[in-house]
Amino acid sequence: SWANGTGCPPSLYDGLLRELACAGFIVVASDETMAADGTAQIAQIDFVIEENSNKSSALYKKVNSSKIGVIGHSQGGRSSVNAGAVDDRILFVLSLAGSNYVEEAEKLSKPVLFMAGTKDKIVDADRWLVTAFEAVTGPAVYASLNGAIHTTCCSDPGKYSNYIINWFNAWLFNDNNAKAMFTNGGAFSTDSNWSGYMSKGV
Repeated sequence: SWANGTGCPPSLYDGLLRELACAGFIVVASDETMAADGTAQIAQIDFVIEENSNKSSALYKKVNSSKIGVIGHSQGGRSSVNAGAVDDRILFVLSLAGSNYVEEAEKLSKPVLFMAGTKDKIVDADRWLVTAFEAVTGPAVYASLNGAIHTTCCSDPGKYSNYIINWFNAWLFNDNNAKAMFTNGGAFSTDSNWSGYMSKGV
């Protein structure tokens, strides 16, 4: 379930969302542009599960309702943290340049990956993502893409997609090889394109 950044339509993220769909995931994204509280993302999950029982839907009997994760950008990253904290169906969270509040992050105990950009002037990593990483009580990983600005995930999604897909595989399918990528000494921590790596509980 995808959440947009402030004022942004899902079409802005077309490249990234298509990469996720091509990897075999059902991706649902609404037109909600003020998604911070997580309710729109949870409604998207409800919709997809309902479609699984709708004989006229392209998703009829294709949805595994036990394998659900949330991801979002900017305000959508905040949405993902909030949705993950309250919806037991959600297995993991990914916050991409997310404007995450400490008082909300501390309610999250599910695995979460925080991805930032070293040149992001809109969502400062130290203020929003590092503090959220420190606040969450469950497994967490953080790193910042070198040279990335706030919208690099829109203009160059390939710089993120491999790790995003493997984070999904790690927690949706209990893929130990994918999980190993995010441990200290794994591919994500040693990738020279990323800096500031931190992890706990992974």
